[in-house]
This record gives sequence, C-alpha cells and structure tokens, in this order.
Amino acid sequence: MIQILRHEAEGFARLYENENWTVALKNAGPSNCREAVVTLERHNQTDELFLLLSGNAVMMEGTVENETVTGITEKKMESGCIYLIPHGVWHNTWMGPGAKFVIIENADTSYDNTDVIGIGPECRKEI
Repeated sequence: MIQILRHEAEGFARLYENENWTVALKNAGPSNCREAVVTLERHNQTDELFLLLSGNAVMMEGTVENETVTGITEKKMESGCIYLIPHGVWHNTWMGPGAKFVIIENADTSYDNTDVIGIGPECRKEI
C-alpha cells in the first residue's frame, strides 16, 4: 500500500528508513536561519544528498585546519537540484522562511561517525 509521509513542523525529521538508507525532511525555522548556524559537520563514512523543494536555502562548505574553521564558501541552493556532499566534507545549511528540503543519507549515518566543529567569530562574518 502506498504511504504518504509528511513533516510540517520546524526542523529535521527522518520520515523513512530501511537497512540501507534514510530520507528526511527539513523545514525552515528560527533554529536553522542564517544567524543560528554556529557549527559545521562532516560525515566520515557516508555521503549525503540534499534536494531543495521550496524557498531559499544556502549550502555552506567549510575549510578546517588544525581543528579550526578557516573559511566558509556559500552556495545558494536551486530548487530541483540535487547537492551531493561527499563523506569528509565540512558542511551545513541555513534556510530562509518557508524553505523545505529533502535529505537522503545512509541509514547508519549518526553522531558516532560524524564530527561537529564550532564556527569561530572570524568565520561567522563570512556567513
């Protein structure tokens, strides 16, 4: 039977998972606006896919040297395009009001195989 999966609340929700992969929706809200982004993350074993469904969102890619964020590049996301984040790439997103995207990743992606690093004040100016 066909299922319809929804997530209307703010933030991230895994809606489907099987033994190999998971699909999540992320909706804009105060916790993921430009001003709220204070970290980057990298998945050490798995790639991640993003698909912007609606609104405005920005993909951030960070450069990290000696456990310090030394630079951030931003790419405005285009609706209908898939963004592949290879494992090991420091990244995050920020979202404008009303934005929504799909995230597809391996089912075993977790904080056990993900690193998170704070963005210092010098690099915060780049966001």
